[in-house]
Amino acid sequence: MVLTLSNPADEAATFAGSPSEVMHQLEQLKPAHKISVVAVTVPDATEAETIAMAETFNSLGPVVRQITERHRREAFNSIVEAIVPRDVPTATALVEARMLAESKRHVINTKSYVTAKEIAEMAGYSGSNPSSQPNRWKRDKLIFAFNHGGVDYFPVYGLNRENGWKPYAAMAKILKLFGDEKGGWGAAFWFEGVNGYLGGKTPKELLATDPERVIAAATLEMAPIAHA
Repeated sequence: MVLTLSNPADEAATFAGSPSEVMHQLEQLKPAHKISVVAVTVPDATEAETIAMAETFNSLGPVVRQITERHRREAFNSIVEAIVPRDVPTATALVEARMLAESKRHVINTKSYVTAKEIAEMAGYSGSNPSSQPNRWKRDKLIFAFNHGGVDYFPVYGLNRENGWKPYAAMAKILKLFGDEKGGWGAAFWFEGVNGYLGGKTPKELLATDPERVIAAATLEMAPIAHA
């Protein structure tokens, strides 16, 4: 029988012998701390084999502790890395993030955007999926939409009430000029922004009444990109 003892404060100790001999050695111990005991029985082993095994266990004790401690540190470090951002945001990045959040909040607060379901209700679409028409317009780039909270929102100012709430023709021309540069949110920011070319008005204000002028403003907006 081989018996290994360990505790948090002392080195591991290994005893070898018959069960009664090992029990006798245990009784002689007066540990100052709580100890843990691991016992291994070795059938038909000679005394020399038992002693050799005890010495092996004794030498493995510090190694096992080192490996266990290393695994504990690795696990701890993995948790810390998962919680802490890999890249610390710069002051500029924080300012940009705040400005973007404020811009999105402004767009949402204008109440100028509706869901596909709301468009279907305004236009009186029927069928099993009345919202499919606005989504088809978005796919064909006849109108844009931005996603907020998992829902697409379409600009109500881009819809012609007198023509069954279909998108204004100018909208498709403007989106063609934007290409892939702006996306849904980018288009919303542009339409909501005061434009010097439009005399201090926003593009959404003039889309229905002066579409050619808004198209010209969009052309000017994209000119630096087109000639880069």
